[in-house]
Amino acid sequence: MPFTQSGDLRIHYCLEGSGPPLLLLHGWSASGAANFEGFGWIDALAPRYRLVLPDFRGHGRSAKPWRPNAYSFESLACDVVAVLDAAGIESAPVFGYSTGARVALELLIAHPARVTAAALGGIGARFQFGWGRVFAPEDGLPRPLIDWFPPRRFPALATWLRNDPIALAACFRALYHRQPAAPGLEELAGITAPVLVVNGTRDGFARSAPELAAAIPGARLATISGRNHASALGDRRLKAVVIDFLQAASGSLGG
Repeated sequence: MPFTQSGDLRIHYCLEGSGPPLLLLHGWSASGAANFEGFGWIDALAPRYRLVLPDFRGHGRSAKPWRPNAYSFESLACDVVAVLDAAGIESAPVFGYSTGARVALELLIAHPARVTAAALGGIGARFQFGWGRVFAPEDGLPRPLIDWFPPRRFPALATWLRNDPIALAACFRALYHRQPAAPGLEELAGITAPVLVVNGTRDGFARSAPELAAAIPGARLATISGRNHASALGDRRLKAVVIDFLQAASGSLGG
């Protein structure tokens, strides 16, 4: 299980399959394995691609700082670049989901030479949590996590995902309460790589997906009917749309 350094932090990543490289970027509170192995993506993609699955800082087997100032979309994108360098990959297409899609956007804007195409799932022009700015003062966790996973259960969930509740809360605060959750229109307009924006029709976090697709030149918008933010990720229709897009993008680039 390889590791690399990103600044002063140790970053874990996995390599699966064979073929041309493909980055898979996970969502907040997950990990590369939890997001993609558990939902069947590795089985679907490993016969076609050499998959690169980083664990973002604060997640999986990567370092887990407790300081909110350790986290930004820029720093998470730098973690991914460090993994690409360690794996000897100059550039690759990427499929990111939720926070992973936002990091993919950061790569497209700040490191465009490293990304040949991007499929962005579970994301819109804004992350629309409907959660306000309420945190549970007794333990620093976002209030929705207290609602969904009572305190006696959340530590067990975080351990299963190889995560740390304090690091997750710090990461969440930094990414979604201290900086814009999506790039500005001017930055999006400068993206030149092929982009797919794909979401479940019931994904309340990504209602502004049409706005995001419209802001990126040439971007394609696709929807998965009847699926929400969680259930879309494992849907075979989402896999088919993403694979078709990646193959078409590879063909257009002479891959």
